[in-house]
Amino acid sequence: MSDDEDSASSVAHHALAQTNLGRTQSYVERGRSLAALTEPEMKEEFVQAYCAFAHEGNAKTRQRSDDISAEYMLRGLEEPYELIAAEVDIITDRAVKAFNNLSDARKEQIERELQESYDEAKTRGN
Repeated sequence: MSDDEDSASSVAHHALAQTNLGRTQSYVERGRSLAALTEPEMKEEFVQAYCAFAHEGNAKTRQRSDDISAEYMLRGLEEPYELIAAEVDIITDRAVKAFNNLSDARKEQIERELQESYDEAKTRGN
């Protein structure tokens, strides 16, 4: 892997970690509504939440999928993505299409913002 690829990978991992942290913090602040679920119930909710998000793709279904992912993270459990492979493809395709519809200027702005956030975190030692 080249230094540029390594740097891009590091920036992407940082951005995902920051996003997940923010979503988890929001979930905890809202009361951790899924904390009482058993692991089998969590799997069921995971599948239902991501199926709804893949097929409806609105703010409510996004919040639901974010919340179950946060609960998995808080418990230190791996999310069962193998149960939702088709839905992951749908969500990924939608994200790629949305990104491709952005102007070049907006894509460059996003890249700069991600790099700046990563550089700041490195400076702070995070």
